Amino acid sequence: MKEVIDSASSSKEAERRRYLKQQLTIIREQLRAANNKLQELATMVETVPRQTHTEYISVPAHGNKLLRASLYGGDEFKYNIYCQGLYLQTGFGEYYLNPRFNSLIIAGRKGIPMRAKLLNRSNSPCDMKGNVYSIPRLRPE
Repeated sequence: MKEVIDSASSSKEAERRRYLKQQLTIIREQLRAANNKLQELATMVETVPRQTHTEYISVPAHGNKLLRASLYGGDEFKYNIYCQGLYLQTGFGEYYLNPRFNSLIIAGRKGIPMRAKLLNRSNSPCDMKGNVYSIPRLRPE
């Protein structure tokens, strides 16, 4: 009698193990599929521009102000100004900040930080709000 119970018990145990192995195989396949999807999404997301910082700066007449953050080649600099004669100076050149356009792409080598400075060449002070948008894979973090 004990042998019959032991045999039935081991049969149930073997069946339970087979079931658990099947479930484990299914879960591993689901994890592989999810991992592949995450890899695809990561590749897509790394090329989406993101706002990296915002600055509000007041530049005195004939003065200059250093931006707090560095700019990188390929960054997009969006700005709002209500004055004439404001320039953005970086390691690769100087850009006139035209109040009509409100956006420019920074030239330079990708991945190399550049200090930037605002130059006011007018006779009156100028206030500016600037946003920097960058593609994450172009910036070392």
